[in-house]
Amino acid sequence: MVPGTQAGQVPVTPVLDHRGFFLDEVVTEYDTTKGGEYMTRDEIYELCKKVAPQYGYDPLMVLAQIEQESSYDESAARLEQGFFQKYVRPHPVLGRTTPAVKVMMSSSYGLGQLMGLSLYELKRFFSTDSVTVAMALDVYIGSPEMQIETLCLWLQKKQAMGDSHTLDDALRRYNGSSEYPPLVYARYAKLKEIYK
Repeated sequence: MVPGTQAGQVPVTPVLDHRGFFLDEVVTEYDTTKGGEYMTRDEIYELCKKVAPQYGYDPLMVLAQIEQESSYDESAARLEQGFFQKYVRPHPVLGRTTPAVKVMMSSSYGLGQLMGLSLYELKRFFSTDSVTVAMALDVYIGSPEMQIETLCLWLQKKQAMGDSHTLDDALRRYNGSSEYPPLVYARYAKLKEIYK
C-alpha cells in the first residue's frame, strides 16, 4: 500500500514509476464499484441474453464480439494513436479540446472496445470538458450492462449505413476491417459449442 493512504483509497498525489505510470499499489488499492472483481464469461453472457435481443441481435454473437474485442475485460482501455490522427485531431469540436479530452476520445473502452468518440456520438456524454468526460467514462467502465447496450447501439448504427444492411457489413464497419467479421464468426462457432 502507498504510504499515507488507507485500503481502498488513492493518494491525493499519485505515485508514478520511472515511465510515468501509476504504481501497481495505487491501481490495486483503488476502490471500484465492483470491488475490483472481473465478471466471468458466463456472467457477461447472462447480460448479453438480457440486452442483445432488445436490439435484434443474437446474444451469443454479441458475446463473440466481446471476446474478440476485449477478452471479457470490462475495464479494458487502449489508446488508438491512428484513430487520433484520422478522426479526433481534425474533428471540428474535439480538435479544439484539451489534450486530455483528445486522448480520452482516441481511446477504446470496455467489453466492446468502443472509442471515446463513438461514445460521444451516441450521447453517452454531452460535454467535452475533461472532468465531465472522465466522470462519464468512469460510469461507463463501471457498468458492463451499459457497455453491452452501447455495443448493440453502435452495431445498429453501423448496420444502418450504406446499401447493405447485413451483420457482416455492420461488423466490418464496427471495426473498420474486412478481416474482422470472420474472426467474430469463428469465435461465435466456438461459443456455440460451449453453450449448446
